[in-house]
Amino acid sequence: MRVNEVLGILVSVFLDWDGTLANLNCARVGSTIAWNGFEPAILPPAMTPTDVAELAARRQYTFQIVEDGSPIQLVYGFNTTGEDLVSAHLAYYQAGTTQDQAEYPSEFAPVPWLRIDYDRGRANNVLHGECHLHVSGLPTARLLVCGVPNPKQFVEFILAVFYPTMYRQARLQENGDYVDLERIKRVNEPPIVCGSAQLFRLMTHLRVSGGDS
Repeated sequence: MRVNEVLGILVSVFLDWDGTLANLNCARVGSTIAWNGFEPAILPPAMTPTDVAELAARRQYTFQIVEDGSPIQLVYGFNTTGEDLVSAHLAYYQAGTTQDQAEYPSEFAPVPWLRIDYDRGRANNVLHGECHLHVSGLPTARLLVCGVPNPKQFVEFILAVFYPTMYRQARLQENGDYVDLERIKRVNEPPIVCGSAQLFRLMTHLRVSGGDS
């Protein structure tokens, strides 16, 4: 995946989930694909609905979920030639309660979120894999991930995990099988493999479809 391919993929994702995603806001910033007005920031581990609302108000997202306004951030950083992915930041912050949850969080209660970080230059073997998953409630945990999700994969993952009712209606048959298996296979292209093969043979990890484990 090259830098000039990513914008096209993001637009494709947005069109594919028409009615589910809103407010497309993606742009190329040098050799990075992010959004207009991109502000790199380290967010607090305990995000509240107010924090997420401020994030959305500053338009610090690639797009939002129509149902509740939750922002999705997709940032892919490439080398100067735009041919080699060197970093990524893929995040979801839940703005409110979905139809699959019982109650709205209070104004100060932490909200669910997850983030996948990829940084080839900061890798430190098992304890800080070059690609890893952070999950709300576990601020110091880095779950090893084999492969960087492409934009289609990350959106598919978020919708399946946080919006299962919506995902079932859009993608699945009554028995849970995919309605269109070939469509899902195309979601996994192009795969972005990363990390040491030796590391993944030794340590339990998460595998992104299309990558090698």
